[in-house]
Amino acid sequence: MNNDLKFNNQIFNLDELNSTNFNIDAALENARNNISDYQRSKYCRLSIDSDIWYLYNSKYQMGRYINFNIDYLPSLKSNNEMNIVLKCWIASLINSYSLYTITTAFSIVKSALKITNGFTEEAIDEFELWIGELNSSYKSNTLSALYNFLDFYNDFQYYNEYLSVLSNFSYSAPNVRTIPSVKDCLNFAWVLEDFYRNTTPDRAEYLLFFPVLIWWKLTTIIPIRSLEFINIRRDSFKEENGEYFISLPRIKENKSRVQVIDTFQLDKKTGALIKEYIELSDENGYSESLLSYASYKKNSQNTRLKKEPERFNISILHSLIDRFYKEVISKEPYLFTIQEYTENKCLDPKIKYDIYKKLNPNDTRHLAFLFLMMQGLHPIEIARLGGHNNIYTQRHYMSHESFFLDSEVIKLFNNFSINKEYLPRGKSLSSNTTSNFNTIINKKFKENFIFTPAILPRDKWEKLDIGYCTASKKKCEDHCFNCVEYWRIDKIEFKEKRKEIIRWINHSNNKIKETYTMLLNIHKLVLSSNLDEINVNLINKLNSTSKNLRDLLHKNHNFHEQLRSWECFD
Repeated sequence: MNNDLKFNNQIFNLDELNSTNFNIDAALENARNNISDYQRSKYCRLSIDSDIWYLYNSKYQMGRYINFNIDYLPSLKSNNEMNIVLKCWIASLINSYSLYTITTAFSIVKSALKITNGFTEEAIDEFELWIGELNSSYKSNTLSALYNFLDFYNDFQYYNEYLSVLSNFSYSAPNVRTIPSVKDCLNFAWVLEDFYRNTTPDRAEYLLFFPVLIWWKLTTIIPIRSLEFINIRRDSFKEENGEYFISLPRIKENKSRVQVIDTFQLDKKTGALIKEYIELSDENGYSESLLSYASYKKNSQNTRLKKEPERFNISILHSLIDRFYKEVISKEPYLFTIQEYTENKCLDPKIKYDIYKKLNPNDTRHLAFLFLMMQGLHPIEIARLGGHNNIYTQRHYMSHESFFLDSEVIKLFNNFSINKEYLPRGKSLSSNTTSNFNTIINKKFKENFIFTPAILPRDKWEKLDIGYCTASKKKCEDHCFNCVEYWRIDKIEFKEKRKEIIRWINHSNNKIKETYTMLLNIHKLVLSSNLDEINVNLINKLNSTSKNLRDLLHKNHNFHEQLRSWECFD
């Protein structure tokens, strides 16, 4: 591993969600693992026992100090745990974010601790006033930093009240960290599925990247933190009467907060995958964790032995995901082009990539929560599934409007079943990639929309403003463009009416946006109401609105599939 921290003096890019949750023993262990590589650097100076850390990036020859001393806070002066909390929090960020982001986030949280005297009751109004007076850019950074910290550590008496204050503020869009696009996720998922369909267990890569497969399958269904995933014990996976169960290492919450779910029944395919991995990796020796470090070490040809060889850690998972991009996705037979992380460099917009942003271990938690919301689950149930200590923290997952406006999102929603029919545009394992693929979909469109025998003869088709209706009896329930069975158009008219079709697409996108916003508003209404009361009307509205959103997304996807086919006309 490179012992340098990334350095970027312009961009603050922090996820609202932290990959871990504070439990003093687990957090200290994770912190020591995360900082161990930097301790070997001759430039960096950091230790859990020291209150002054020096983080350095040799490429840019720049370093930053972090001072963890909190003696100036009366309410926390004797709280040695808070000093440890701050060190463990920074250690949780150190492998994923730039030096600028880390030190800026720390400065923000330290300011908040000082202003609120450790998030006390009497400082709530002053806290709200402080955030309200910030300029829009710094306010966005402040919200991200505070959400990330409070997602990591929640043992403040007035935690709920402070989260409630934060939820009242909105972001300035340019500074909101986004998850990878739908296309980026689909490309990753498709290659992962295809790789394991065509790779035999005797190859080293099969077992090496198996943790990536389990991570994708498990964390896109159950919205768990990446550290919780890493800490799943091998003996927590059970098979009973042909059914599979897994227990997660949840941290116990206060009674006043939402009771989380820690044991899940898995679908048989995912359960069988985990069972196969355990059987294969057991041959390499004992593993306390579900993911085997011994198997990783053997198949990655890593000669350096970690301190606890019976346990996996989060930095290894991060490294494996990155290696999968470099050693599989970008290589034969896939050859996907990937935009790499760049610092202080303007990207050329003329250069096109298959993947613009790589997934990191915590991104799947966002995806899982988005799709739970899309299924119409009650916010309290979503909180229980995600291990949230308080449902206010779900607000993080509700800010991905552009994700839902992508016509391909329904492919991810459909149980993440990426089949070969979803081969990315222009990609094929045959030698005649683009031309062959376009020929197939062009033929498919002509069969469906031009040459498919209609019930009525051509002279009895009804001419519409755009295209034809071939139905003998009309029972229209939707727009003609969504009617695969009876709507037809020819090549000439398609070219003539292209602008009108594009206008209809924009109208459809607006309907999706409006429905998504409506769903968010219902969630906010539920979150702001008395959680002890069940509002049947709100629940019904939640179910109907989420169903409406799913229907719109299905139609949007189907129409865009046909649109791509139309554009293959010569």
